[in-house]
Order: sequence, then C-alpha cells, then structure tokens
Amino acid sequence: MKTRALLLLSLTLLTACKSPAPPASPTLVARSIATDAKLIPPLVTGLNRFALDLYREAPKEGNALYSPLSIATALSLAELGASGESAKALHSLLGMPTANEHRLALRGLLLRLKGATDTKVPAEKENGDIMPPHALNVSSSLWVANEYPLANGFAASALAHYDAAAKTIDVSHPEQSAAQVNAWVSQATNSKIQAIATAQDITPLTRLLLVNTVHFRGSWWTPFETYNTKDGEFYPEGASEPVMVPTMHGDSSFKGMQDDKVSILEIAYASTRDDVRIAMSLIIPKERDGLRDVESMITPEQLDRWFEKLTSAYVEVSLPKWRAESSSHLSEVLSRLGIAALFTDEADLSGVSTRKGLRLGQILHKTYIEVDETGTEASATTQMMGPCGEPPVPTEFQIDHPFLYLIRDTKSGVILFIGRMADPRNSP
Repeated sequence: MKTRALLLLSLTLLTACKSPAPPASPTLVARSIATDAKLIPPLVTGLNRFALDLYREAPKEGNALYSPLSIATALSLAELGASGESAKALHSLLGMPTANEHRLALRGLLLRLKGATDTKVPAEKENGDIMPPHALNVSSSLWVANEYPLANGFAASALAHYDAAAKTIDVSHPEQSAAQVNAWVSQATNSKIQAIATAQDITPLTRLLLVNTVHFRGSWWTPFETYNTKDGEFYPEGASEPVMVPTMHGDSSFKGMQDDKVSILEIAYASTRDDVRIAMSLIIPKERDGLRDVESMITPEQLDRWFEKLTSAYVEVSLPKWRAESSSHLSEVLSRLGIAALFTDEADLSGVSTRKGLRLGQILHKTYIEVDETGTEASATTQMMGPCGEPPVPTEFQIDHPFLYLIRDTKSGVILFIGRMADPRNSP
C-alpha cells in the first residue's frame, strides 16, 4: 500500500523571506517529546473533527482522497504568522486549545510519527518473520519571492516548530518557480506526485507559497498472496450490474465490527514501534448503494463508538486492488469552514510580514494511493470468535461495493488520510 498527499498553500502578499533559519532547538524538541503525552490527545480531537468537517464539505465524486494532516500542518504554518481575528479563525478551525499548546503538540505528534519510520530497521513479527516497516514522512517548505524579506523570526519559528525549510523563488519567472516547487514535491513524495504547481499558479503578486507533503508507504502485516488474486465482482457507485476487477483474497485474524449500518475491517501495517500503529480502517456500508448515507453520518463521536467495538476474529477477506490520483481546490471548502476572511484583505498575517496585504490564495491538494497485495493487512469486521480450544471458523468478508476508508495511527487516533473507493477501475 502506498499513499502520498500534499497541499500547496499559496499566500498572496507584499513581502517575503530572510535567509534560512537554524534548525529546531534541542530544548524545543526535548520539551515536545516530554509533554506530548498530555497535549496530543486534545490535539488529535481537534484534528479529527477538522478532518471530518473537511470531508463533509469537500467534493466527493468517484474515488476521492484527502490528507487532513497535510492540510492542517500547512494551515498551522500560516497560523504562526496570524494575529487578531485571523488567528482566532484558524484556532477555531483546527480545534486549538491555545496556540502554544497546538504548536507544541503538533510538533510532538509529527516527531512521534516520523520516529516510527526508520526503514533501516526491519519490523520483526511475533512468529519470527521479518517485514519492512511502514514509512511516513511529513515535509514542509516555505517558498518566498526573493525580493521580499519575511518578518523577523518567522522563518526560524516555522523551522523550529514544523521543520519547514525556507527557500526563495523568482516570481517574475513562473515556469522556473513552478519547476523548483515541483522538484521539491517529487523528492518529498518519492516521485509519486511529480507536479502540483503550474506557471499559472504563480503570478507577480505571489509572494509566499506554503507546501506540505505527507508520503506514506506501508506493508501489510500479513501480505495477500499474489497467486490468490483473481477477478471478482464489484458494483461501482451508481451501477446496477457488477464489473470484474482484480481482487485479493486472504485469511487471518483481523479486528472488526458490524452493526445494522456498516461493517468495519481494520488492516494493520508492519511497524517497528509499539507507540505508533498505522492501520487502514475500511468502513463498508451494509447496502450496496449506501456509501453516501454512511458519509453523512460520520462524526468523531460515531467513529469512536465504532472503533471501541473492534474485536479480533478469524476472517476470509476479498478486497479489490485499486489505485487513484486526484486534485482538489480547497479554498472554497475552507472558507465555508470558517476562515473566509483569510482569503480577503481583512486577513491579518502580520507575523509573516510587516507589510500589509498578505492573505491566503489558492489551496491545491493532490493525492495518490495504491493498494495491492504487499501493501497492508486487514483486521476482522465481525465480533464472532472461534470456539475456545479449537481452530476458529473463518468468516467470509467480501468487499464488493463502494466504501469509505481511513488511514490512521491507532495509538494516538489521528486520521492521516480519509477517502472513498467508488470504482477500482478508475486508476490513472
């Protein structure tokens, strides 16, 4: 399973950047690690509510995928320079208890997630098999028009809190500037997203670009065997007849639950750490055409109720392979969520620059996902357990119609990606 996402946050202003600041101070890093156990839970509550609010308002046609963590991290960079009503609007959108607690907790969460991705150390399973760990990398960068220096301390603060690199671009040469941004994006996403900015996105009025990428690659704890992959039926969204698509088959012990509305199957990734456990949670409507009904009922509280009921069971799983790539413009979506003023001259981002006129511009979000036999491992969707002392009886779990899915850290609970799979055939 491979997933990448990024957000390009373009700020239109009349300012820009100083020389790159020194790295984050050891004191700040140590403080983040020491206090994140207390601050991360309320942060995750706010981020997950933002994630589901965003998904509720965002376009949902076909195979859509969003990374709320990517979007929230980019907006958090803007928050570092926000003041007055602009700062309050961002605090409310991201569920910040206080600005300092949000910054410290997000820094701690990103450090924790990044610390779980040392691909040089293989993950060892309980039965002695060796599996490669997942890799999760969150990268941020600031791109500033070279003739406009940033306000004192902004670049250093961005680097210290979010490891954001400060770079300069010549906005009078938009094609060259877009190429610079895209080269960084390609490297940050292991070439899976090679371009997000175009020459049309950068104009002489562009002064600051905030770019964030989330690149995830994960191996299933128990991979599906390729020789078991066969064509199977799938009912695409809106279709009355099935189509044949490559479908993976496997059986193992998974976590899951079911009620009268949904079945949930949780697929875990191999990991080197106990404090970070990444998993894909598949939320499958009981009705073949029930995806939109399920999407309308998703809230943080509903997810908590479902996930609290997850139990282990021995399950036979049939899951389609799919790959999807999408691009979204999210300025209007975020405006509806309460930060409309930041896209106007009423914006106060004076902490980014002392010059007036800085406001948020277009927000572009691009995602890529690929799910195959090596890429993840599932957990059960039923509460049935095998009889004690005897081998459990497999429960068949066939996923043959559209579903919602999350990729999340099951330890902290934070949602990294949220998406819908409507048709496995719609691949780039």
